[in-house]
Amino acid sequence: MAKKKIIEKEESPPKKKKDSLLNQSLTLVEHFISYFELLFIYYQKIVEKKIQNGFIITVAILYAVFLKVLGTVFLSIAAYLYLVKLFNDPIIASVILGIFILVLSFVILIISLKKIT
Repeated sequence: MAKKKIIEKEESPPKKKKDSLLNQSLTLVEHFISYFELLFIYYQKIVEKKIQNGFIITVAILYAVFLKVLGTVFLSIAAYLYLVKLFNDPIIASVILGIFILVLSFVILIISLKKIT
């Protein structure tokens, strides 16, 4: 009987080592999983913040472009009405304003091409 107890005691510790090694490896895997879950949550918050900022910037740019176009239209109308009042002829005012806008657009195109190249 004493021999059986000694044999059982000798066999028991290796099983506990295997169990503890298995538990340690499972704990390590759980730590990795929790790390990647936390990392995913962190990146998700970053992406959401960038999307919100991008949306706000897009709205601001569209608003600025809208105001710029509206200002250009009103400025063109004001220039046309001034030219009509100056020359007392709407056709001459249209031609002068059209030529001015055409020349201005070509000048802006040439300047932008020089900056690109």
